[in-house]
Amino acid sequence: MIKQINRIKVMGNQALGRQDRTQVLNDNLQLCERRVENIRTACHSTNKKLKDCLQGSGQDIDKRQKKLPFYVLSQSMQECSQSFDESSIFGSMLAKGSEACSQIALELTSHEMGLENLIVLPFQVLLENEFPKIEKTKKKLNKLTLDLDSSKAKFHAAQKTYHQGKTPEALAKMDALKDEMDDASSRMEQCKDQLSNEMMSIVSKEPDYARSLIDMVSAQAQYHRNALARLEVLVPKMMEVLDQHKRRPVYGTPLEEHLETEGVKIAVPLQTCIDWLLEFGIGEEGLFRIAGSASKVKVLTSALNASIELPIHDFIGHEHAVAGALKQYLRQLPEPLLTYQLYDELVEAQSMKDNQEKLQVLWKIFHRMPQANRDNIEFLVRFLHKVSLRSARNKMGASNLALVIGPNVMWSEMEHGVSAASMGVASSILESFITNSNYFFPEESPTIEYITKPLFTPDLHNGDVPKSPEPVVSTSPTPPLQAPATPPPPTRPPPNSATPPDADKPGAVPPSQAQSSNLKRRPPLRPSPLSKPAHPPPPKPFT
Repeated sequence: MIKQINRIKVMGNQALGRQDRTQVLNDNLQLCERRVENIRTACHSTNKKLKDCLQGSGQDIDKRQKKLPFYVLSQSMQECSQSFDESSIFGSMLAKGSEACSQIALELTSHEMGLENLIVLPFQVLLENEFPKIEKTKKKLNKLTLDLDSSKAKFHAAQKTYHQGKTPEALAKMDALKDEMDDASSRMEQCKDQLSNEMMSIVSKEPDYARSLIDMVSAQAQYHRNALARLEVLVPKMMEVLDQHKRRPVYGTPLEEHLETEGVKIAVPLQTCIDWLLEFGIGEEGLFRIAGSASKVKVLTSALNASIELPIHDFIGHEHAVAGALKQYLRQLPEPLLTYQLYDELVEAQSMKDNQEKLQVLWKIFHRMPQANRDNIEFLVRFLHKVSLRSARNKMGASNLALVIGPNVMWSEMEHGVSAASMGVASSILESFITNSNYFFPEESPTIEYITKPLFTPDLHNGDVPKSPEPVVSTSPTPPLQAPATPPPPTRPPPNSATPPDADKPGAVPPSQAQSSNLKRRPPLRPSPLSKPAHPPPPKPFT
């Protein structure tokens, strides 16, 4: 109690400047003290923020993993995937995504527990043991320094009294206070040495603390490598599942890619819309010229993209919407049906004055197109020729049809789509194809067999779908396709121009043995699949 009172007096005198304070730590030790304080602050901040980064807690791996957001996401995706049937690609991807998230959660749990052992626990021991020990020693040293200053003050007062009287009592008191001062100084020095040792021990371990940070970054790198390795195994599996369920919107997809995906020779929108129009809309006035209901066009294009069948009777009376969906497909192809590569040659051929020579050149150009384009052009032109034969009723002759459809099948690459610059040329070329359909596509060609046969109304498989009360298409046989009244007299092209590119290849399938490949997918609006033989070799033009 007396020592405490003396310490308070000394502190008051030192605060008022009446007494000097003994400097215990020299400059080097003071620098060491500041360095230790910086280390303590950095360790405390790093440890605290690192704990905030950890998403789990505890030593039980399963319990800790279930608290991670990735695990929660995995469970949610797994539950959602179970609501889809096995044929759903989205449901399959949800299941695979759930597996990926689960594995990331497992890897993250292992990583966080490793960080705790490498960083959190060592720093926690340092903060809870070493630094508090230094603080305790510093407090003790501060008390001993005040005791020393108190002893010094008493000794100096006794010394002054002795010099004034020089009595034996004053001398004895001075000697006793000197012994007390020496003892306080000795105890203070011992505490000082202890503090110095503790602080320098912390400073000497700086490389170890630095190594801990390197271990932390290395652990993070390893975590990402492990997670990447797991994901690199899963991604190919997911791609494999996606390839097995290959399905893309048909609108805007390159023609050959769409045909390969669907396993057909004729684009699904062409097949679907033409099938329907042949049965219900071929005689509709202004077909392809009059705009249809925008909402019906959107419904049909969406159904085609999603491969969802729609009831036929929903579109009876909306012939123009079906025709609009067909034109929209042609317009949205990344490359026009007549191709970019042959655009300039087609323009040059159309400028020829001699009709015989022009048709011969167009015939040669047509047979230089890719097989997929030839198949679909023939399918479209045969249908348009069929429509033109009903021009007395639908008011859509070959020239009118070419005018509204031509710009959708031909444009230059520089125009990036339908433009006024190519409309005239495209219309003129398509009109040549429609008018001379029998020349470009002879009657013996089985490519569009059911288009060249008399029209019929097949029995619907779903008997509850009503027939049109006033069918546009007559049930009487349609006259076979005839050559124009004044057929063009082109000369026979060179023999090699009439030979199909693959005719000489080993294993080529004769047209008579070709099987229908457009039955793999039943598109919307089709009451029953219609067979369509494979594309034959290019026909020889008549002379």
